[in-house]
Formats: sequence, C-alpha cells, structure tokens
Amino acid sequence: MQKLHLVGFTTDHEALIFSARKGARSGGFVVPLDAALVATINDIIRRRDGADAETVELPGPANRPHRRPAPESSLTPREIQARIRAGRSIAEVAGEAGVDEEWVERFAVPIIAEQKRIVDRVRGLQYGKPRLGPSAQPLGVAVGWNLRDKGVSLGDEEFEQAWSAFQHPDGSWSIRFAYRSRSRKQLAEWELDVDGELVARNRLASELAYVEPGRRRRRGRVVGDPVDQPATPARKAARRKKAAPRKAAAARKATAKKKGTRKPPARKKATSRKVPAKKKVAARKTAPTAAPPRRATVAVRRSSTGTGSRRPRPLRAR
Repeated sequence: MQKLHLVGFTTDHEALIFSARKGARSGGFVVPLDAALVATINDIIRRRDGADAETVELPGPANRPHRRPAPESSLTPREIQARIRAGRSIAEVAGEAGVDEEWVERFAVPIIAEQKRIVDRVRGLQYGKPRLGPSAQPLGVAVGWNLRDKGVSLGDEEFEQAWSAFQHPDGSWSIRFAYRSRSRKQLAEWELDVDGELVARNRLASELAYVEPGRRRRRGRVVGDPVDQPATPARKAARRKKAAPRKAAAARKATAKKKGTRKPPARKKATSRKVPAKKKVAARKTAPTAAPPRRATVAVRRSSTGTGSRRPRPLRAR
C-alpha cells in the first residue's frame, strides 16, 4: 500500500491534494472534501481519543469561518494559473499581479500538480533518433545513465527538482532538465507534441535521451532508475518458478561431479610414421641396381658394285 502525504487544498477549497513524496510542494492525488470524508475523520478521532474528543465540522454557508479580504490583484485567478502553466515562476507572477507570493501559491497548486504529471509521463516515454530507432531505455532512466557517463553526480532530490514543464498556446508541452556541470548551467529541452511524440530541441537533449540497444548499465544504482517495489507473494512465486530450472540443472551438475563421471579422452588420429631423410638416402645406396638391357646391333653389308640393295644382317649380341 502506498503512503501519501498532504500537500494542501485546491483553489476552490473543495478537495485536498496529496503527494507520494514527503515534503513535496505539488502532488498528483486529489481527494474531494465531502461529508463522507469528514465523517470518517470524526470516527477515527473518536476511536483514537475517546468519545469526548472534538469532531471536525464541514464548513457550510452558516458556519463558514471568516476570511480575510482578497488583496487587490491586477490578474484574475484564471490568468495567474495560465501564466504559471506557461512557465512563469510564482515570484514573476506575484510581481506582475502586485500581490505577495503566498496569494499566488494558492492558485498554483493544481497547476504544479498538472506539470508534475506531464513530467512523469514524459520520463516514461522512449526517445527515438533518426536512422537509429528508439532508445533502449525510457527518458528518465536514459538521462540518469548518460549523466553518470559524463561524470555528473546528482542526488535523488536534486534529480527530481531538475525537471520542469510548461505548456504552449497550441497545446504542446516543453519539458526541461536543468543541472550544473563544471560551474556552468546545462539545459536539455524536449517537446511533447499534441500527438504524443517526443522531440529533442537541442543537442544536449538528444545526447541524454538516447541509450544504444544492447548497452548495459554500470554497476551500482543510477539516479533515475525505477526503485524496486516490495515483493508480493505472487512475485515471490513467479521468481521461484523462474529459478526452478536453474536449480535443477545445478543439482544435476553437482551429482555428476560427485559420482566422478567424466568424458573419455578423445582418441588421437593415427598418423603415418615419417622416415628420416638420412635413412632414405642410405636405403637408396644399399638397394641393388638392375643391369641395363643390352641393345642389339645391326650390320649393313654393301655390294661390290655399290648399287645393290642393302639388306640387314643380324649379328650376335656381344
């Protein structure tokens, strides 16, 4: 069960605003302040402190407490909220309206909560680079990884406060991440258009938002990584089911090692024995040589006149 912390109330004083982070000035949870809520609070107070404990009364037209008169402001509450939604600070709006900042903060609470929801939504989107495809990690995680690679160290609270958002007249939103590096202010800006597409507005935003596919995170927790939720019984059962095949394989391997079963060594291939060169030469010298075959010779007898035909006469071989 998630624990919420009270932030304040809405501008119409009809609901309470809560946040999941303690000490936050904005929140994303709104609870209507109706009779059922007040009755539940009274019941809890009576059970905790006894039957004589004071109860809370829902303000009505008859018993509404006296309010101090509203200051003279040159801007209406709607105009104050429009300027804060467009990215103006509370101090700037209070100076323009001619009132103190406390008066402007009363109307800024729901707008700050809306901006926080937009930032949380954008941090869960994946940025895509042209010709490279989408990032391997969502925007919030990618920024934390790339900041660590750049040597920038931010705490969790400082990382959360670095994000801001404001809306353009056409309905699109600009999301900024501001931090200091080497005594210089760095600002990365993205735009979430009306179609829900995330676009980088400067080079730093493109560098921080992209993580190459297959890249692994360095050891240790990085700011921006999602915090692991406590394990529920269903998650524990799923983990045990996933780890069962690995445990069975490890048990089989340990049993085989215990019995001493090993694979037989591979046999070597039979190779022809080479005869040294000296032995070959000696063998050639000692080997008997066969006598060359005798060739028969033919003698030619000539006639006395010199005109007779030549007739070969066989001779004996010498």
